Amino acid sequence: MNAVKSIFISHATPNDNQFSLWLALRLMSLGYEVWCDLLSLSKGGDFWSEIETQIRLNTFKFLLVQSKISNSREGVLKEIAVAQKVKKIRNDANFIVPLKIDPNLSYDDINVDVIRLNSIDFTKSWAIGFTDLQKALIEQKCPREKKSSTLSTILDKILNSTQTPVKKDESYDSNWFDIQNPPEYINFFPVKNSNIDLSNLPLLNYKNHIVTFLELNSLPQSLQNQIIHTSCGYYLKVSDYLNNDKKTDFICTSTFRKLYVAIMSKVFECSINKFPGIKCYKQSRYVSFWYPKGTIEKDCVGRIHLVGKYKQYHWHFAISGNVKLLPVPLLQVRSHVIFTTNGTDIESSDAIQHKARRSIGKNWWNKEWRTRLLAFIKSLKYMNENEYFVLTEGVNDAIRISCTPIQFIANFSYTEPGQAAEFELKESANEDASVWDIEGDEDCDK
Repeated sequence: MNAVKSIFISHATPNDNQFSLWLALRLMSLGYEVWCDLLSLSKGGDFWSEIETQIRLNTFKFLLVQSKISNSREGVLKEIAVAQKVKKIRNDANFIVPLKIDPNLSYDDINVDVIRLNSIDFTKSWAIGFTDLQKALIEQKCPREKKSSTLSTILDKILNSTQTPVKKDESYDSNWFDIQNPPEYINFFPVKNSNIDLSNLPLLNYKNHIVTFLELNSLPQSLQNQIIHTSCGYYLKVSDYLNNDKKTDFICTSTFRKLYVAIMSKVFECSINKFPGIKCYKQSRYVSFWYPKGTIEKDCVGRIHLVGKYKQYHWHFAISGNVKLLPVPLLQVRSHVIFTTNGTDIESSDAIQHKARRSIGKNWWNKEWRTRLLAFIKSLKYMNENEYFVLTEGVNDAIRISCTPIQFIANFSYTEPGQAAEFELKESANEDASVWDIEGDEDCDK
C-alpha cells in the first residue's frame, strides 16, 4: 500500500472553485501532493466512490474550505462525514483543517461537526492565511517532495481544470509604449580619437564616428573639439533604413537598425536618469530606475505603492526600457523590483536581492505588476499632460512617449479569480518556505 501523503481539498462547486484551484496550485508548487476535484477527479464513472476512496486511503490532511455555501452543501457534508470517521480511526485530532474564506459565515452558523475545530482565517488575506496553513502543515509533518511540482505539471493541471475560455472580445495592455515623434536623422561625425568614453552619454561610437541625433552645435564642447571635419560626416535619414533595405559603403541596413535601437535606448536611459528624485541601478543586463523612499508623496502614485518594506529592508518598484522596431518602433518597458537597506541605499548582497525578488515574483499577480508599471509611467508624465512623457537627452526636439500602453484585442477572455492573492506575506518560521513579509509603508487613502 502506498504511503498516505495526499492533501484533500473539500469545497463547494462552483462557488469556491477559484480559491480551491489557487490553493491547490500553491500547495503543489511547494511539493505537496494534492487531491482536488478540479484537478484530479476522473471524467465520468462513479465520482463519489473515487472521492470516498481518496479520503479513506490516501489523505493525510483534509482541508475544508468554509463558506456559507459549503457549510450546507450536501456533497461537502458527505465528505466531512467520511473525514470524521477517518479522523477517529487514525486518532488524529488535526486531521480536518477548516479554512475560513467567507467573512459572512458567522461562528454560530458553522457546521456542528467542525465548530470545535480551530479554523485558519483566509478572510483578510489569502496570502496570510496560506502562511498560517504552511506552518500547520510543517508542524504536523505533512509529507512533501523536496522538489516541487514542475511548471509543466502545474500548467497541465490548469489546462485540464474546469476553467475554460469565454468567447468574447477583451482588450489587453502590453508593456509597449508608442514613440510619437522619433528623430528623423542620425548624424555620424568623424572624430580624431575613437576611444572617447561615451558610456554615460546618449551617443555611440561607430567606425571612428560619433553617432548621435544631435546637431554639431548641440554636442558638448569637448566632443566638438574632437570632430575632424563636419563636411566628412554622414546625415542619414532614419526612414530610409527602417522602411527600406538601403545599403551604402558606409553602413548596411541591419547595422543602422541596431545603432538606432541602441542609441534610442540610451536616450531613454539618460533622460529618465535626469528625472527629479529618480535613481538608477546598473546591472549586467539592464539599467533600472527607481524612487527612493520619501521621494514621492506617501511613496505612491495615486493609490499605488511604488515603495514598501519588509523586515529591515525596503522594496522599490523599478523599470527599465529598450526600443524595438517591430511591429512598429516602440519603447518596451520592463518591470523590476529592487531592495534597499534604509529606503535609499541598495542592498549589496546579490543573494538577498535574488531571494527577495523571487519571493515577490511568486506573490504579485499580473494586476499588481501592471498597475505599478502604469503608475510609474504616470509619474513621468510631462507637466500637466496625461497623455505622454518626454525624452530630452541626446535629441534636438523632445521625443514624446505615450503614457498609455499599446493594447491588443483578443476574441476570447477568461474568468479572473474573485480575489487575487495579496502580497503582504510574513516570513515563514520554516526556512524552506521562503515566504517574505511584503507590504506598503502606509495606507495611501489616509
